[in-house]
Amino acid sequence: EKPTSEQNNINTEKKGPKMDQWWWSRKVQRDVIIDSETYPYLLVTIGTGVSIVRVDGPRQHERISGSTIGGGTYWGLCRLLTNSESFEDVIDLAEKGDPSKVDMMVGDIYGKGSDALEKLGLSANLVAS
Repeated sequence: EKPTSEQNNINTEKKGPKMDQWWWSRKVQRDVIIDSETYPYLLVTIGTGVSIVRVDGPRQHERISGSTIGGGTYWGLCRLLTNSESFEDVIDLAEKGDPSKVDMMVGDIYGKGSDALEKLGLSANLVAS
């Protein structure tokens, strides 16, 4: 239940502005990264979709990629294609799976006994993408 107007205003800092307590309690609290060696980095969020953001510094970011397919789509497909009743069941199935059955492997591109693999220093069983 939303608080009354008397309960809404709190002072988050001694000299800072008053914040709406109900709103603030539902916002994601952020840590400030001060070390400049942390940048740049990729921030990936997965929800109903996927968003990939390059962060170059405080308030310096750019969305570089994303997809409308996310965790909800993945879970829905898993429920339709398997007898899984929980996300943990799906994770257990994935751990038992063989990625070479669904992913394109480097060996699929160059051939499993190719000299190119040795020259490139790549294993044929490495996921290509």
